[in-house]
Amino acid sequence: MFRSPIAAHAAVEQGRAMRQRLTATRGLFVLLAGLLVLSGAGCVGVAAQMIHVIRGNKVPAEFDGLKDQRVAVVCTANATSYDASAASSQLAQMVEILLRQNVKNVTVIPQQKVADWIDNNDWENIDYAQLGKALKAEMIVAIDIDGLRMHEDATMYRGRADVTIRVFDMSKRGSTVFSRTMSNFSYPTQGGVHVSETTIAAFQRLFMTELARDVGRHFYAYDFAENFARD
Repeated sequence: MFRSPIAAHAAVEQGRAMRQRLTATRGLFVLLAGLLVLSGAGCVGVAAQMIHVIRGNKVPAEFDGLKDQRVAVVCTANATSYDASAASSQLAQMVEILLRQNVKNVTVIPQQKVADWIDNNDWENIDYAQLGKALKAEMIVAIDIDGLRMHEDATMYRGRADVTIRVFDMSKRGSTVFSRTMSNFSYPTQGGVHVSETTIAAFQRLFMTELARDVGRHFYAYDFAENFARD
């Protein structure tokens, strides 16, 4: 089956990124196993050194092409998603902040400018090439949320969503240079939060914070140890 050079290159890059992540993960699981054994044996000093190693181990970005670029973040949610408009706006703002904090020399176009352009054009059928040209963006990070919900049942909060991430390169006529799907993202990963413990607004913000973190990590390296902070 014939594949274009662009598609072949993308496949190679995806495979390379996945191998790097697997190598880092396997090595760190070995370290963690050793840490548990040493802690049980009372070797506190050695265990502390291993924790330091884990904290300093970086998982590489899957796509590092946002460096030194002018970037627009666009987030949409389908009509069936819970509080679609507010949720998409909230996620876009959070991802924007993370990119500014973690991607070298990136310039992220303020969400208000992105929102103003969308409001004055066709929200249902966003033309990313036109948006990029209008905002003078070099890269567009498009995040699509599907099936967002916040309740496990009538008494428990548990957020879930399917998320698709795409990056469009304006120097390549808006071609897609990166694409990933996060299927059935959930938080908490197990169980839920009883509705008596917090408000729906507070829980939604917590869920979006976790989702934004996972979306953002596709574009910059992060410490593997941060994974263990999640419920």
